[in-house]
Amino acid sequence: MSISSNEFVLLARARFTRHALRIASMFVLGAALASLVIFALAAWAYPGGNHFDHAAKAHDFWRNSLCDVARGTAIGGASNRVGSLLARVAMSTMALGLGGLFWLLPHHFEPRPRLGIATCVRALGLVSVPGAIAVTFMPTDRFGVLHGVAIILAGVPGLGAAVLAMIAL
Repeated sequence: MSISSNEFVLLARARFTRHALRIASMFVLGAALASLVIFALAAWAYPGGNHFDHAAKAHDFWRNSLCDVARGTAIGGASNRVGSLLARVAMSTMALGLGGLFWLLPHHFEPRPRLGIATCVRALGLVSVPGAIAVTFMPTDRFGVLHGVAIILAGVPGLGAAVLAMIAL
């Protein structure tokens, strides 16, 4: 039995697509795990202080935000050079992983037409990635209000992508 060249191309494309999806899925999982480990190291390196107690020692899971750990100077006043670098790497890695996730999610949508919802999820998700990375490099101790603005500018498209993906799933 022989197959036509068109059938061969379709089979090759399907195999490539499955392989590419598997690689992308592994990237998303790897990014999530790596960011978790790296951020745990960043929190461990954080010298201390939170908005409730400036004299507190070390990182407090319940009282420190992610953004506290990304500050170059801890809330308690000590240098957080190592912790902030690790936190920024961890959060940037997670942002890239979320971009991959938003790219993959439409593959799980039902095949019926959804008014371009897959394209919207991908576009909004990908727009949020550079914004999320910008947030990590604009810590509150140096950028104040701009840090909050960056969070909103990155968060709104990311939230939009998430809501649309939930609707489509």
